Amino acid sequence: MDTNKIERILVIGTSTGGPKALIELFETFPADLPFFTLIAQHIPPGFTRVLAELLDKSSKIRVRESSNMDRPGPASAYLAPGGYHLTVKSDLKGHYLKVADKPDNLPFKPSIDLLFESAVNIFGKGVTGVILTGLSTYSDGVNGCKAIKNAGGIVIVQSPEDCPAPGMPQNIINAGYADYVLPLCEMHNKIKQMI
Repeated sequence: MDTNKIERILVIGTSTGGPKALIELFETFPADLPFFTLIAQHIPPGFTRVLAELLDKSSKIRVRESSNMDRPGPASAYLAPGGYHLTVKSDLKGHYLKVADKPDNLPFKPSIDLLFESAVNIFGKGVTGVILTGLSTYSDGVNGCKAIKNAGGIVIVQSPEDCPAPGMPQNIINAGYADYVLPLCEMHNKIKQMI
């Protein structure tokens, strides 16, 4: 498949409370999504494969724990392995995923900022970033959302009152990078509008 024909990407960042929120969101995704989704969930190593399997079972799209050099297609999603960074790259064959344990100077592996910024480098204004529940001490995602906004992309955050840990979405709102602030039950409608 020539993944160069995919012009839009959905990137999701989350932390505390994220697995439940991801399952609820992915249950709403239609089977014919014309783009792929990449997820950075702050979670210890060893848990992401199980989470990917749960998401795959609850969703109409294909969900996998990412591996180095995966080539994602439409209606698919890839979860960064715990303890590793996930980025998207491009070559003559199309888009591919890079999984690496470097850099070490970032507070989280996977890094939401690193994922979002890599998506902007490839897709520019075709990036839609979503920030779900997470603690306020986690500023991860702020710089990534800034990059999306600077490129002309869209940022959606989960309503703080809808989150078990509202800090991460609130950080994006406070920074002025949120285009839409929505409860989980309304996010899928906004994502559909952008297809």
